[in-house]
Amino acid sequence: MGYKTTNHKGGRPKSNATILAQKMRLELVKRVKKEFKPLVDAQIDAAKGFYEKRVVKLPGGHTIDKYYLVKPDVSAAKNLIDQAIGKPKDSIELSGEVKTITELVASLDKQ
Repeated sequence: MGYKTTNHKGGRPKSNATILAQKMRLELVKRVKKEFKPLVDAQIDAAKGFYEKRVVKLPGGHTIDKYYLVKPDVSAAKNLIDQAIGKPKDSIELSGEVKTITELVASLDKQ
């Protein structure tokens, strides 16, 4: 007796919500692919901010030659850098007492 061959793949059937989410994700990927360069340009522009070069006199005799109309967005810059070169590893500082397995088992026996 051989194996039964069907077109069915094993596992639980996908819910309507899952199918809809997959279709929406596919549509999003298509649109991002189509608009990729303008999206990246906009992200870079947001990271750099929008300014015009002009001399602005400040109180105290100081002047600036770059006047920001929109401040640079640090989170946009961080996202671009993380995507381009990878997110840096987050460090976690741990403190406390280190016990061996034997010490842990012994402390459990005492309880």
